[in-house]
Amino acid sequence: MLLKRLTLEISREHLYPENYDLEQLFIDFHERKFNKDIDRGSKKVQKQLRKQAEDRNKHR
Repeated sequence: MLLKRLTLEISREHLYPENYDLEQLFIDFHERKFNKDIDRGSKKVQKQLRKQAEDRNKHR
């Protein structure tokens, strides 16, 4: 006989504690890092954003 339902062996409270960052499950690491760098004002990221804006303006 086949089982049609799964049963959890560990409760969700143990899998994902209260302060667990669920974003890391659904958002790519590089995108999360880029957004974190923007929030902290990284000059490297500011340079990348300026370059992207210049590239967009050239293609118009």
